Amino acid sequence: MTLKKWVKTTGGDSDLQKSTYPALLTLDGAKKALVEHTNAAKLALQKLDIDATYLLGLTDLIAVREF
Repeated sequence: MTLKKWVKTTGGDSDLQKSTYPALLTLDGAKKALVEHTNAAKLALQKLDIDATYLLGLTDLIAVREF
């Protein structure tokens, strides 16, 4: 699979009438929700009786990824 297949164009979801978090919450609201959910996930991982280092890193990676 080529990289081009993974790249989404701006506005593609709205052209297809798909709901997105920025459309529902505004871009600032979506960013705030991302931070809140990321922090909640990390807190839950830290409460587990496991070495969550990898999962915490994965959580951060998902939160900051760009397409």
